[in-house]
Amino acid sequence: MTNGNFVCTQCGSIDSIFISPPAPGAPFLCAKCLTGEWHGQFPQEKATGEFEHDGPLINDVTAGDKPSFS
Repeated sequence: MTNGNFVCTQCGSIDSIFISPPAPGAPFLCAKCLTGEWHGQFPQEKATGEFEHDGPLINDVTAGDKPSFS
C-alpha cells in the first residue's frame, strides 16, 4: 500500500497525488512540471529509491510489492 506519493515521470521529483493528481491516462507529473511552480507543501526532492517518504511510491518500478492495477 502506498501513501499517495509518486515519482514525476519528467523530472524525477517526489510529489503527492493529493496535491498534483494526474489526469486519467496521463503521466505522473509533479506540480513544478505541471504549472511551472512548486506548491510549497513540502520541499521538492528527487526520488532516491530508498523509500524515505513513509512507504513505496505509486509508480516506482523498483518497488517489489506494489499493487497491480491490471
